[in-house]
Amino acid sequence: MVAGLTATCSRCVSSSLNLSSLSAALPSTSYGLSHLQTLSQIQQQRSSFSTSSMLSESRKKRTARLKRKGNLDQRNLKVRMLESSKPDVVLGHQTNPAGTKVWQDSELAKIILNKQTVWGVKEDRRGNLVSVSAEEQAAAAKNAFDATAAKEAASIGGPLRLNFGLDGQDRQLLFQDLPHVMVKDRILDSWNLGTLIRGTANQADIAAFEEEYAKVQSEETTNKQSLARILDLRNASGKGIQVENIRRIIAHFGGPSNDTGSPEVQAAVLTYRIRNLHEHLQANQGKDFEVFEKEESAEVSWDFA
Repeated sequence: MVAGLTATCSRCVSSSLNLSSLSAALPSTSYGLSHLQTLSQIQQQRSSFSTSSMLSESRKKRTARLKRKGNLDQRNLKVRMLESSKPDVVLGHQTNPAGTKVWQDSELAKIILNKQTVWGVKEDRRGNLVSVSAEEQAAAAKNAFDATAAKEAASIGGPLRLNFGLDGQDRQLLFQDLPHVMVKDRILDSWNLGTLIRGTANQADIAAFEEEYAKVQSEETTNKQSLARILDLRNASGKGIQVENIRRIIAHFGGPSNDTGSPEVQAAVLTYRIRNLHEHLQANQGKDFEVFEKEESAEVSWDFA
C-alpha cells in the first residue's frame, strides 16, 4: 500500500514538473497579448496605407475625368458656336435674319431684279400662282434705276422696265421720236395737206385734214401701246431678266466708262450668277436640268396692258 502511494505521488510530482516546464517554455500571457496588439497595429497601418493610396488614385482619376469632360464640353461649345456663326458656303453670309439683312442692305441686292417681282406672280407652297403684293413690288422699285425709269415712263411713255437691254435713250427714240416721225411722214403724204398748202382748201378740206390727222395720231398711239407691251420686261423670260440685271450691274459698278472688265463688275456678276443658280436649285429640286433650261428660256406669254 505504501508502495502504491509512493507511485501515485511520483506521478503527481512528475505531472507538476511537466506543467511547470511547459509554462516556462511558453511565452507569458502579457507578452502574447502585446505581440498580438503589435501585429494588429501593423495590419491596421498597412490597411490604412493601402486605403489611402486607393483613395488618392481614385481622386486623381476623377479629377482627370472631370478635366477631360470639361475640355470636351468646351470643344463642343466652340463647334456649335462656329456652326451657328459661320456663313453659308454658297451665299457668303449667314442664313439667319441678321445675315439676310446684310445681303438686303448691300448695293448689289438693291439694284438687281427678282423674277417674281418683275412678273408680279409667284408660286405658293401648293404650286399655285398668286399675285405679288403691292408692298413687295413697291419695295423692289426703290432703286435708282427704277426711279429714273418711272419718271421717264411718265413723261415719255412705255413700260416701267424695258426688255432686251434697252435704256433711257432707247425709250426716247422708240416712244417719242419714232411716233412723231411716223405721224409727220404720213401727214406729209396726205392729199388734204397738199390742198391746204396750195391754198385751194375749203372748210370741208380743213375738216377732212383735221380728221385724218387725229386718226393718224390715234393709230400711232395704238402702235406705241403695242410696242410697249412687246418691250415690257414682264413679258421676258428668266434669261431676259438676267440680261437686264447684268446691264444694271455694269452701269452701277463699271463707272462712267462702263468698264466690264473691272474687278467690281466681275465680282458682282459672279455673285449674282451664283445666287441665281442657288435660287434655281432650291426652287427646282429633283427637276431635270435640261427641262429647267427650256423652261427658263421660254418666253412668258402673259399680256400686260
